[in-house]
Amino acid sequence: MKTSIILILIFIKFSFCQDVNTPAPDFTGKDMNNNTIKLSDYNGKVILLDFWASWCVPCKKSFPFFIDYFNNNKDTNFTIIAVNVDTDNKNFLQFKDKLEHEIPFTVILDNENKIINIYNVESMPTTIIIDKKGIFR
Repeated sequence: MKTSIILILIFIKFSFCQDVNTPAPDFTGKDMNNNTIKLSDYNGKVILLDFWASWCVPCKKSFPFFIDYFNNNKDTNFTIIAVNVDTDNKNFLQFKDKLEHEIPFTVILDNENKIINIYNVESMPTTIIIDKKGIFR
């Protein structure tokens, strides 16, 4: 797992939009199947929280890596929550249809930028690690 974390650090940009070692704010959003998802539903898991958009070139390049990483670690206490910030869900659906693989993790559609505002995200992509206790790392 140590090598995997190093690989994540190489491939993603961390934007310190929140203070490290502080609690991650809970949020509620709708996934791509219109199910209500809360961050607190994932208590006890390490969460890779990825804010992305279909127009973001680095986001598009990292998404297949996240799919592979999730599939190789799905039996651990780890998950990925991808927060899509496209203003039109149609853009997300077009992106999803072009992928070679199904998305195996939760994707929240945040087209009103509610979650992005809670987390003070300033650029795409922004990826945050939240530990099992809900603390920013």
